[in-house]
Amino acid sequence: MVSVVVLTYNGEKTIGDCLNSVLNQTYDNIEVIVVDNASWDRTKKIVSRYGENGSPKIKTVENSKNTGFAGHNIGIENSVGEFVLCMNQDVILDKEFISEATTLAQQDEKIGAIQGKLLKKNLEGGSEKIIDTTGHLIFKSRRMVDRGQGESDKGQYDKPGEVFGVNGAVAFFKKACLEDVRLEICRGTASATRQGRSSACAEYYDRDFFMYKEDVDLSWRIRLYGWKIMFCPTAVASVERTSRPINETSSAIQEVIKTRRKQTQFVKNLSFKNHRLAIIKNDLPWLFIKHLPWILLREVGAWLYVLFFEPKTWPAIMGLFRQMPRVLRKRKIIMKNKKVGTKEMEKWFV
Repeated sequence: MVSVVVLTYNGEKTIGDCLNSVLNQTYDNIEVIVVDNASWDRTKKIVSRYGENGSPKIKTVENSKNTGFAGHNIGIENSVGEFVLCMNQDVILDKEFISEATTLAQQDEKIGAIQGKLLKKNLEGGSEKIIDTTGHLIFKSRRMVDRGQGESDKGQYDKPGEVFGVNGAVAFFKKACLEDVRLEICRGTASATRQGRSSACAEYYDRDFFMYKEDVDLSWRIRLYGWKIMFCPTAVASVERTSRPINETSSAIQEVIKTRRKQTQFVKNLSFKNHRLAIIKNDLPWLFIKHLPWILLREVGAWLYVLFFEPKTWPAIMGLFRQMPRVLRKRKIIMKNKKVGTKEMEKWFV
């Protein structure tokens, strides 16, 4: 069985098409769980209609407040499938997506996650297909990008293979992998114990991140625990969001500035804070030291830019230091339970 967890927040414009694409899959051994993050529009009403007039029933979980991307955690916790597909409310799956992802995942017991080919939804009606992502890339500077983003899809990524990480918009996991990397975080403490687990404590996606970079953090942990993350080019989906091509001739600092100028202040704050939290939580000491020249070049530029040109982002710095003790406790657990070392992880930093 594949458990499909759809996270919603005020998604009345897209949730119907999203759920229809899930229910129209050629792979029929699925359960669907919708986790709603306290929507105040018509989202919950639209979801409630499923199950009427003979349509498949959808399980629903309604959070009392917006818990961010970590809302997926309660859906994963309540899933019963051997595989779990976590997806956003604006994603539409091609009808073979789950079938293709499941087939690839079963080829190797160490495959823990699958990244499909995610395309930008074509709203203009043209024939050109624009790539949103084919998986995460991470650089020695610890800059993280989506492979192929903004490129025209000409088959250049049509071979399956490993990638560093899976994008959270539509991420396919083995449940065993998620349980292996799961952390138990209760009452401000981190514990490696599996006893007395509850949904309030389960942490697959980090609750401290709220949103942005939480998928990088989870992918990094999956890699540290020795699981593989594969790209499956035949598992295709589309998403309605803006994709911008990566300018490989620009410096990392230039790319950061260009990106940040287009972001809301809310996004700027979370992106700045969470990027550093992911590094603190998951990086290996000797690898960090080896890559320090690249890291310093990027970090010095980023911090100077924020300090002198983005004073509204200063609260994110305070948030970073406020969350540091809890993140360090999580790091202690991850480093204790990791299965791979510097040599195995180094190959992912380009």
